[in-house]
Amino acid sequence: MLVLSFGIQRMRAETAMVLFWLYAAVMGLSLGTIFLVFTGESIARVFFITAATYSVMSLYGYTTSPIFRARLVPHDAASSVS
Repeated sequence: MLVLSFGIQRMRAETAMVLFWLYAAVMGLSLGTIFLVFTGESIARVFFITAATYSVMSLYGYTTSPIFRARLVPHDAASSVS
């Protein structure tokens, strides 16, 4: 992927397309093995656990860190929101 992203401006379109499809095939094979090893139920369970953890942690970070919130919202808008 790094070769494709860094060298895309210097490649011919055909070369970039072949590299992309090669990358997609390798990713498909590597992710496909997950579905062969684990059950659909366990994959779905881990997905939802991960989504819930991300949601809780992002809410925690948003509500407890004014430093990060100030970086996301411009100073003038932050004073009117608070």
